[in-house]
Amino acid sequence: MMESLLEKLKLLEYEHTYCNPNRIKGFSKLHFAIPTNPGEQFNSFVSLSAWLIGQSGHYIEQPQEHDDPNATIATILDSLRTLTGQTPDFPPSKLKSGCGEYCIQVLDLLADTAVKNRNLNYDPPQIEQDDEESLSDRLNIVDRSSQNDDLVEWTVNKAGILPEVRVGICDSEVEAEIEETGDELRPMDLKYLDKSQTNVNEVHGENINSEDPCFVDPHGPFGGLLMGTASYYRSRGGSEGTPDSFSVEPGEWQMEVERVLPQLRIVSRPETKDWRGHLDQVNNHRKEIDSCFKDSRSHLQRLQEDLSRGLDKINSREKYINTQIDQILAEYRCVQDRLCRMKERYNQASGGITKRSKVLTELSDELERVKQEMDQRGSSMTDSSPVVRIKQAIQRLKAENVAMEIRIGVLEHTLLRMHLRAREESQKPLFMHPYPLEEAGGRLLASGSKGGDNKVSY
Repeated sequence: MMESLLEKLKLLEYEHTYCNPNRIKGFSKLHFAIPTNPGEQFNSFVSLSAWLIGQSGHYIEQPQEHDDPNATIATILDSLRTLTGQTPDFPPSKLKSGCGEYCIQVLDLLADTAVKNRNLNYDPPQIEQDDEESLSDRLNIVDRSSQNDDLVEWTVNKAGILPEVRVGICDSEVEAEIEETGDELRPMDLKYLDKSQTNVNEVHGENINSEDPCFVDPHGPFGGLLMGTASYYRSRGGSEGTPDSFSVEPGEWQMEVERVLPQLRIVSRPETKDWRGHLDQVNNHRKEIDSCFKDSRSHLQRLQEDLSRGLDKINSREKYINTQIDQILAEYRCVQDRLCRMKERYNQASGGITKRSKVLTELSDELERVKQEMDQRGSSMTDSSPVVRIKQAIQRLKAENVAMEIRIGVLEHTLLRMHLRAREESQKPLFMHPYPLEEAGGRLLASGSKGGDNKVSY
């Protein structure tokens, strides 16, 4: 299921639209199958699910690392239920690990929905059948190329024949690279391909029934033939078993050769140790150079003469100009010396001006300060507001003095009434009890003396 999921992701071009913007590498076949790092796998699972949901036409917010895993899984399952109409028959907690059968199942369902939404088809390749005349013409071309001892090489691996073609490699280089790479690269020769008893293991590197046809490149060299044989033996594998070898029809094999012929580049086998050929080439090049030099020698000599005459004219003109401008150069030097002297004087004068300008600024500031003080003093001398304030204060004092005198008079009157009431109270016993005349006279005299002491003068 993981292999099928990867194929669907490749159809959706997830490497360009998902991996490159997020700056991550593509997923391997075992990324979601084997638990490695739970946090990393869970983040990869939820981000890829969100991307697939977006490719399916339904938008959800991109999950973040700090989000609640339960809420994120619930959102993904709700979107899956909305897109496919299917309800998962497993608990959501199974998706927290980020790997396993349930995670792959959810991603596969989302990938199917995205493929359907983008109307992508992944039908098997269609092989066109050529007529006999065109087939015979192409066979003649192949025969002629094989008669010329040309070198044709391609590489295969376990998954099938790679689309990359190795060109311009001689026998020694091929043997050296085979020793370095081991079993990954296996050169094959065309002269053994037309035999009827070609083993499947020689083409694939393993038994063809143990490989999935989705790993065979149908557009690569011999991809269509390998796809056909794989499907044939898969259909017969349940009843007849797996054969060790099988026969290929020469016509079908040659048609497949003609189909991939443009991808196979034919180069001639060079001789690296042919020193006589190199010596002949050197002699031929030397003769060609001598013949070309004879034709171009006169042109080069004429060009040399023209250049020498032009240089002589330039030298003579330069000497004439130098003699004419000697006086002008002397005047220019004198003027330049005068300019230097004037610049020095100007610098000195400008230095004195800056000093005097500073002094002038200080004096102007002091003058402004003195003017402000004089203005303040003049305004204070001509201002009559203090006199007005003094008169107002005197009037307020007179009014307060009158009020105090009134209060004093009221207090004296109140005190006099109190003394009179006290005297009346002291005389009441004389009228109520008869005393002898002497005692009454003494008391009157005593009260009279007390009343005289309490008089208040106005």
